[in-house]
Amino acid sequence: MRRDKVNCFQINLRHSRTATSNLVQLINQHNIDITYIQQSYTINNKLAGLPRSHKVYTSGDGRKRTAIVINSGQLDVTLVTQLSNEDCVAVEVRSETVKFYSVSMYFNNRRDIEGYIRQLEKVMGYTKGNGLIIAVDSDARSKMWHDTVTNQRGKILEEFIICNDLYVLNETTETPTF
Repeated sequence: MRRDKVNCFQINLRHSRTATSNLVQLINQHNIDITYIQQSYTINNKLAGLPRSHKVYTSGDGRKRTAIVINSGQLDVTLVTQLSNEDCVAVEVRSETVKFYSVSMYFNNRRDIEGYIRQLEKVMGYTKGNGLIIAVDSDARSKMWHDTVTNQRGKILEEFIICNDLYVLNETTETPTF
């Protein structure tokens, strides 16, 4: 069976076991192919609560704050180790009809955003000329992604998005996602 569509979903689990359990149900119910997770639920620095039938990609030796979960046997996925760490997981995704890169990132609000911007620049340099999906919890506020205000971190990230011709695909909801 050939598919031209890949279903993607992003979530911040806030390190919650219950949220992880609910996510597994959601992935299976809605046939989500790729899930981008920030603040994943971990035990002893390892992602926990996901079934072995899902391919899980994380990186680094410390507490994993990001992950990419694959729930499709039709996708061939490779971890890009030189771009990945506890806060950034990068993968190459291939199928019969498509090849692109995906990144799940978490920007800790206690750290300067500029370091994360440099990581994004590194990712974009590596993936140049290929499709790229960046799923990030930036801890930055901006009207660009339907928040009610824009803070300094948001301004920095807005500038990066505009200068690099990126598109924000954040669906509007009654509850802002920030």
